[in-house]
Amino acid sequence: MSDFEYPKDENLRLILSTDQEEWLHIRIRDWKLFSWAMAIILAVCFIWAVAYAAGAFSRYDEPECLSFVGSTLSVQEQQKQIAAAGVEACSHQETSESETNWENVRATVTLTSWVLMMVSFLGLLRGLFQVRLFTSYLKDHRAFLKKYNRL
Repeated sequence: MSDFEYPKDENLRLILSTDQEEWLHIRIRDWKLFSWAMAIILAVCFIWAVAYAAGAFSRYDEPECLSFVGSTLSVQEQQKQIAAAGVEACSHQETSESETNWENVRATVTLTSWVLMMVSFLGLLRGLFQVRLFTSYLKDHRAFLKKYNRL
């Protein structure tokens, strides 16, 4: 038999080992799973950002109200004029400062979704690149096996 059938180099022996192909398949599977996860995160964040920009989370459909501080005569007259215009006075619960400001929460979630969109887009690109890289390694590995008659 010729030298091509029995490689003496340790690196070639490792490349020609049976575990190498299994290891490459595992890496390809892992990076495909990572790419799918990044694509799903990207889609969810994009949908949230579009819905927020379209006004799906606005409070325009809620009735408007005003809160008044003080009880002077001029304030009471203003309250009557505003009530005649169709705007009601807010209840005490709506005007308390300790409640959560949902506009700030929505804006924070939207900002977080923009950051996640950028990170998941870059992660998706990296995942697709790694899948392509390991697929080419698998192709090269099979070419080595064919060269040394191990297929």
